[in-house]
Amino acid sequence: KLNMIKRNLSCNYNIIGNVIDTNLFKPNSELKTDRFIFLHVSNLDDKIKNVSGIIEAFSQFYKNRPDSLLRIVGDGDISPHLKYAKSLGLNETNFSIEGEKPLEDIAIEMQRSNCLVLNSHFETQGCVILEAFSCGLPVISTDVGGIKEILNSERGILIEANKPDQLSDAMESILDLSFDPQAMRAFVIKNFSREVISEKFDHVYKKSINGGYQ
Repeated sequence: KLNMIKRNLSCNYNIIGNVIDTNLFKPNSELKTDRFIFLHVSNLDDKIKNVSGIIEAFSQFYKNRPDSLLRIVGDGDISPHLKYAKSLGLNETNFSIEGEKPLEDIAIEMQRSNCLVLNSHFETQGCVILEAFSCGLPVISTDVGGIKEILNSERGILIEANKPDQLSDAMESILDLSFDPQAMRAFVIKNFSREVISEKFDHVYKKSINGGYQ
């Protein structure tokens, strides 16, 4: 909205967020292990998601935290990211990358992980961030697009884009921070659940046909 206003696209805006299946994306503490797992989920397009930056930051972080693991899941080409990880000394004991998975499996990946990492150059709202919150998972993300509207210190850490040192430091910091999984989930249910988003669309539709936006 703010970016459109800056470009003189003034209008009567009504913002409706992404819809999240909170029945699928929910906490499951039984899947947690003693190992701290960072998770990244995207289309693996480096020009947008900067996956290589996550791998680079983790390779630095891992030197002091050898009990941690970086898992990457996406529907893009995994080969260049696997090759890059190996060039930085990461292997199957601390790094894994897999191709596209159905939403049900993504939910399980989030439930077993400890932190979602997003390192994008560009984003809108970041649906995967809300899915992580719904699972009670804190998030480290670059401050791009509308992410700062949903990610604050109660739900994770914001960093600058193109700053691998900041990302590595955030990975270190997140280990010592505590978050309330139920509060994160409640935030999503209140603002992005199917019921809430349906009501918002219904309100806008009814107001539009009754001339409310003229």
